[in-house]
Amino acid sequence: MSKRTNSHPTNELAESHFFWLSVLRAARGIDDVFLEEFALRRLRELGTRVVFDCESKSEPSSHEGNR
Repeated sequence: MSKRTNSHPTNELAESHFFWLSVLRAARGIDDVFLEEFALRRLRELGTRVVFDCESKSEPSSHEGNR
């Protein structure tokens, strides 16, 4: 019986931007707020900034004062 070499793929995944983006997408798809915040925090730690379309667009009324 041959021994298997353990390459620790979990460590590689923990440092992968693509993995955490996938987790983030899945969390948003099932409305899991806890997992979404965790993935966003992990991505920030890895130096990746995530901006969603719905967050980047501002309403026109928010820039104009009520005069």
